[in-house]
Amino acid sequence: MIDDGEASTGLMRFGDRVQREAKLPDGTPLFGGIDQKMVKAG
Repeated sequence: MIDDGEASTGLMRFGDRVQREAKLPDGTPLFGGIDQKMVKAG
């Protein structure tokens, strides 16, 4: 961004998904998984 004056890597786009899950050191899930899809507001 400093060299180009703007972001040169792709960011999330509508329709992209993000999935995540937190686990304790022994592998036990801390809470249920999260699965989000980017959608337009409104």
